[in-house]
Parts: sequence; structure tokens; C-alpha cells
Amino acid sequence: MNVPLGVTLALVTAFTWGTREILLRKAFESTRIVSGLYATMLATFLLSSISALAFESASWPHLTLEIVLLWSALGMLHFPFAMSLYYKGIESVGGARTSVVSNSSAILTPILGMALLSEPSTSNIIAGVFATGAGIFTVSTADLNVTEWKWQKGIWYGLLAGLLWSVTNLLTRYGVSKLPIPMTGLALASGVPLIPLIALHFPRNNKAILSDFGRSSRLIGGSFLSGLGQATLFAALTFAPTVYVVPTYNLKSLVTVFLAGLLIAKSEHVNKRVILGALLAIGGIALINI
Repeated sequence: MNVPLGVTLALVTAFTWGTREILLRKAFESTRIVSGLYATMLATFLLSSISALAFESASWPHLTLEIVLLWSALGMLHFPFAMSLYYKGIESVGGARTSVVSNSSAILTPILGMALLSEPSTSNIIAGVFATGAGIFTVSTADLNVTEWKWQKGIWYGLLAGLLWSVTNLLTRYGVSKLPIPMTGLALASGVPLIPLIALHFPRNNKAILSDFGRSSRLIGGSFLSGLGQATLFAALTFAPTVYVVPTYNLKSLVTVFLAGLLIAKSEHVNKRVILGALLAIGGIALINI
């Protein structure tokens, strides 16, 4: 293991994903979520495939059916399900709130990692998990005067996406412990779900999707950052346990809230409770890494 390298790569994920939320928030004002999903999966597949071919091809003969099925199942959970929920949250309540409440992965993943993978367990980690939970609750209740069901769904989308990512993070860590070729795993995880999507969905919707690609540079930019962050996350989980990597990449919330308040405050409605919740969540994440 190389924990410092793993944490550094997780910080790259935090920065790229924190910026992604802002770009996609603006993109989804004029494009469809499914277009964002296609763009993200394509960008992730291209980036990971190139990296895998360049650095991991010598290990391909060691791939087993079990490992291929593991990465494929992980990809189905991560992209068509968790990523769609997350993008729906961004569309509904904005990148800042969705980013913070998705920190539910920073709570559940360390707990499961300690229970199932025998990862480190310290008082700081436990205290950090509770602080992160308090931050999520604060953000979730930041707009109690808003009672529309759309708002409720937006919060739940982010929470459920984070919970699903808890599972995929553990599966990723397990997969790279079996065979440390994260870019190959990511290529499978992003490429395999594309096959049924392209076969069943794309022919009926290709004009709208291609139109979204052509007229939204924010959609393309956000999708590229999403793929880049996914690649650095998978690499991070090769070098360090989930109890360090997952809380670190959830620092994306700090980047998102800062950029939202700075660049698109009117769209995001970043109020004091959102900022307080983000600080609590980030403080908890910092405790986990001490």
C-alpha cells in the first residue's frame, strides 16, 4: 500500500468532481440527464481504455471470468443507477446540495470497510463519520420552507447515489486487491453498461442526444472531468484503503460549495446552512484522515 499516493489521487478526484458539479448544473438547464450519462460513460471508457492499453496490457492474460463479472456488475451499479440518481439530484436541487448529501458514502464506506475488509478503525474515523453525518443532515434541512416534492426527491437522489457508491467503492477495492489493474477495471465498468444502452436506448433518442453533445460545451467538459475523476479514484483505491480514499474524495463538496457561491449563487441558493453543513462534513472527513 501507498496511502499518501492514494490520498493524493483522491484529492485530484475531489477537485475534478467538485468542478464537474458546477458545469453540469448549468448544462442540465438546457440538456437532458441521459445525455450527460452517455457523455460521462464515453469519456470514462476512452480515458481508462487508453491508460489500460498503455500501462496494464501485460496483465490482461491474468484476467479471470470472476474479475470481469465483478467489474461489469460494479459498472452497472455505478453508472446507469448511481450516476443517473446523482445527475437527477444536480438537476433538481443543484450541485452544492447534491454533492454534500452524497457524502453518505463517506459514512457507510468506512463502516463497511472496517467490518468487511478489516480496514483501520480509530476514534478519529468514528468521530469523523458522525461529523460528516451531521453535515449531511444540516444541508438536507437547509430549506425547510421548501415543501415541494421535487425538493424532497432531489435530496434523496443524492443520498441514494452516495449509498450505492459505498458499495461500488468496496467492490473496487476488492477488485484491485485481486488484480491491481484499475484502468482495465474501469474500462470494463464503463464500457459494459454502454452495450445495452446503445442497443436499446440510443437508436430511438440519438438525435436529441447528439444535439445535446453539439450545443453544450459544459456537458462535454463536465463529463470529461467526471471520467478523469473516476480514473484517479480507481487508481487511489489501488494504493490505499477505502477509509482514507472515500472521505478524501468527498472533499469535492467543499470545491462545489465554494464554486457555486462564487459563480452561480443565484442558481444554487447557497445559504448559511449549506455552508455550515459543508464545513461539518469536511471537518468530519479531515478527522478521518488524521
